[in-house]
Amino acid sequence: MRHYSLNQLSKMKHISDYLYDEDKNFTPERLITDLGLYEGVLIDTYDMKSTYARSELVGYDDYRFWYNAEVSDDVKALHRFLLFNESIMLPCAECKKEQAFSPCISLNPQRHDIISSQDSTDLEGLTIVHSINQGNYPNNSFNPHYSACKDKIELFEESRDCNPPTTLAALYCVEGISQFFSEIRRDFVCALNKNHHVTAYYTIHKAKDVCKKQEDSEEYEKLKYCLVLEKFGQEPSMADLQMFDIEKYKNILSKESFRNFSMALGLYASGVGCGSLLYLRRIFETLIKNAQDKCSSMPEWNEEEYNKRRFNEKIEYLEALGTKIIPDELSDVKNKIYGWLSKGVHELSEQESMEIFPYLKYAIELVLDEQITQNEKEDKLNELRKKLNK
Repeated sequence: MRHYSLNQLSKMKHISDYLYDEDKNFTPERLITDLGLYEGVLIDTYDMKSTYARSELVGYDDYRFWYNAEVSDDVKALHRFLLFNESIMLPCAECKKEQAFSPCISLNPQRHDIISSQDSTDLEGLTIVHSINQGNYPNNSFNPHYSACKDKIELFEESRDCNPPTTLAALYCVEGISQFFSEIRRDFVCALNKNHHVTAYYTIHKAKDVCKKQEDSEEYEKLKYCLVLEKFGQEPSMADLQMFDIEKYKNILSKESFRNFSMALGLYASGVGCGSLLYLRRIFETLIKNAQDKCSSMPEWNEEEYNKRRFNEKIEYLEALGTKIIPDELSDVKNKIYGWLSKGVHELSEQESMEIFPYLKYAIELVLDEQITQNEKEDKLNELRKKLNK
């Protein structure tokens, strides 16, 4: 179990941010391909919605009312991830390309209870255990109990004018989820070959249990309504899933640079953020050095002028000589790439480095794609000249 500072927990991405994009499209593959090993996402249970009076409780002299409350967006997102049966696109380490994968079953290995199966179409018919001990909260028959994977919780209040006890319901959510889904396993099968699998393992802890230090603060008190979902295993590893994706760069990278790229992916998959950025920075520096070697034979080249420039200024100097390095798509951030790579090595925490790694990796890939395009263009032009001159 990994421990986080209060600051890390307060800045941690929510599970609903991972599972839904800006257009509210469901993106469950991101918890598999983007969430690093031993990296966590927050589940906030507090934001319960749409409470309303349902009916009077018959048989009591005083007025008592049942309410339905919708669980928070984060809890709904967790339920959706546990129950979804749609095929998703994942990299297949065996097919060496992205394929459609169908979900098999979702299990809690500690309890051996099936949450969902591929053949299930009616969620009401799923084998789900609802009766679990949800903690030492006020004990009466009207306590709001969390039911596994149900988006509504029934609440009770003495009067229609009173506010339903949603805070108590949120605490029961925390207790129920942390017990029933203490471990999660999701399996997926490749549509092209049923022997190709992707399996991801997660664990859920109460946020207060993984906070490094107890504090007397409002921010710390909010943690009692939160949980942390953490990935602790994956087969094949994230490095294996991504490795075939960098094969196309073998022809333009030296053996050392390609090994650095492989090391960066391997370290990131193992939860090492700063080390993974160090290897990305080495690749970027080598790319600029290669461009320098290419331009140094030009008549316009001025070694002294080049050496006294800063790193980003050197890139500008090389590009002014006609060597395209940074693609146009990165023009608005081109001066920040090397700065963030260096910051990751010297200043950022492991968690911050893990969060920014996928974006810097994408920037490096765009630079490499630009080189492939330039090389293909040069090859075609050379072939064109040969044919026409002949």
